[in-house]
Amino acid sequence: MSIKALLREENGSEWPYEMQKTDTNNWQLTLTELTKDADYELSLQLRGETPEGRPVFLQAEPITLKDELALEPAAELFDEELAPILEPITGEDAADVDIMPLDDDLMLSEDNEESGISISDNTKLLIGNAIILALLIAGVIWWRRQNAATAAVGDML
Repeated sequence: MSIKALLREENGSEWPYEMQKTDTNNWQLTLTELTKDADYELSLQLRGETPEGRPVFLQAEPITLKDELALEPAAELFDEELAPILEPITGEDAADVDIMPLDDDLMLSEDNEESGISISDNTKLLIGNAIILALLIAGVIWWRRQNAATAAVGDML
């Protein structure tokens, strides 16, 4: 299925669009840079096939669009004026704040900081890869010895 859109301006200019299907099975069309105070007509055409394979074509009545947010200045979008808060936070206000204690697991151990032992993530990765490589080499050696021990005497001649 595909949905095509045709946007017409009052002066007769036309722009074709292909609507995009989102991952939530909805169709989306994004229109940008509409002219202020201009009326637009949006016509949609749907093309597709039924599960039985018959073609389907639908054309809806044109929709009239107007960029209403572009008409209002940004200051008029808010009902009330925003005032800065100039009052300092006092000790009385701090008593109302609920502080959540940290888990012991999340806190850093002081022993590690004092001893200076700290292993970076890259070092841990290097050690892990070296262990994997050593196990792989040991496995190949073991496999070759097992195959050599089970070889028939006639195959060795």
